Amino acid sequence: MKKIVTALILCVMMLSLAACGHTKSANKLIREAKRAHGSATVVSKTEDPDGATVVLHDKLQDFDYRVTSYMDAFIMDGEEFGSMPGASDDFQYALVDKIKADQQTEISNIEQKYGATFSTDLGPTVYAGDPNSAKQAAIEIADIYQKNNLKHRLDNLVIMAYAQSSYYHDRTGYYGRDEEVAGHIILPKLEWSGADQAMIEEYTYKAKEIDADAEYLRSEIVTFAETGFDLEQVTATGDCPRSEDAPVTLYYFKASDGGEFYIADFCINDEIRPSEFDNANNYVNRTYP
Repeated sequence: MKKIVTALILCVMMLSLAACGHTKSANKLIREAKRAHGSATVVSKTEDPDGATVVLHDKLQDFDYRVTSYMDAFIMDGEEFGSMPGASDDFQYALVDKIKADQQTEISNIEQKYGATFSTDLGPTVYAGDPNSAKQAAIEIADIYQKNNLKHRLDNLVIMAYAQSSYYHDRTGYYGRDEEVAGHIILPKLEWSGADQAMIEEYTYKAKEIDADAEYLRSEIVTFAETGFDLEQVTATGDCPRSEDAPVTLYYFKASDGGEFYIADFCINDEIRPSEFDNANNYVNRTYP
């Protein structure tokens, strides 16, 4: 009953915020962007009752980036309860792409040296044929980014590294490559974190999106069959389990209310149990104290 009352109070509060919420104006977006990132000139701006979009040109490193305000739908248990004001800022993504373009010759040399590929499509990521090549390429590319980390504006940037194995066909006919996390580097330090630590940090980040006070407890490797799902329910991705005896990892966390929950390292169709997924559709299982 306590949980129901709490949920109702939260819902009323969110509805109240949604009713009185206003999106940030273009001028406010400009002020906040300059305060956060430094001197810039306004390239363009548009504004309407639903929000504003501003394109700014960064003076320090000579590139454009975009800040936007909007009304975002508030959804609870699959039901929409109005909307709330939100904002986005692609400064870091734009700066990552700018550095990649400026340093393309040096990055290409690193790719050739280690048989690697560097992509920024889903965040700065290195792919190579084996873990050591992925590691060395990531370290050298991270060094390039750190040299261009002027005024610490790329602090906390994560550069991921993956080792790719042989090509395969899965049950849907998808043709791709298995990918295994080799590790990552977080600026400004150029310290390598291996696969195990990298995965713990990645899933801790996911856990804190579910519960801001979540604390990592442990991880367990089980077979896919032990999770109780059918293979047909799995979202087909490059690293998804493709047999009942395939190993999967469960990352356990302590919740703020004293209970525990785990996040599985595979994604399943979010139409199965929509309330039990994080925003990337990883399966989440929770127990209460």
